[in-house]
Amino acid sequence: MPKALKVILAVVGFFTFACVLAAVVGAGWVKKAGRRFLQDSAVMIRDGRTYGTGRDTGLCLTEGLRRMQPCTQSAIGCQIDAQVFTDGCLSTAREVPGLCINVPPVDEIRASVAWRINQCMSVGHGADPKCPNFMQTLQQHCVRRLFQQNMVPNGPTVPSGDGGAAAPIAPTADTVKPSAAAQP
Repeated sequence: MPKALKVILAVVGFFTFACVLAAVVGAGWVKKAGRRFLQDSAVMIRDGRTYGTGRDTGLCLTEGLRRMQPCTQSAIGCQIDAQVFTDGCLSTAREVPGLCINVPPVDEIRASVAWRINQCMSVGHGADPKCPNFMQTLQQHCVRRLFQQNMVPNGPTVPSGDGGAAAPIAPTADTVKPSAAAQP
């Protein structure tokens, strides 16, 4: 076997080994980080639900925005923590009348962006580029609440299967959980 071919095979073998090793180490890291992320999220949800008990949804938004303030634009994990906390809080807090007025369905992108920006401006965070993503949590909360109350005209939809218009998803006892206020 020519010496050049041996060198090429050795280099290819080395890089193959390095790639396999990197994949194994990377998979272990992702598994560990994923488990930690789920544990941290569970703590944030629990903390949010605890905070929301006995408070109104306006206070949940205020606290969520306060928690988001120290997050940098690139600190996605920090922002997610604030959103998860707020989602947990909104799930147990008393609803502020009018909080969900004019909320668009999440799949209406332009209307959603405009609504989120308006919400940010109304709470004094119009200049914060993180705020519209944060307000997605409120939008999702409102759409869920309105859908549970059968007040969303179109609600979530599924493709019809025949290429026609999407069909609304009818809420069932299996898909709609009662609101926290309705639970004993």
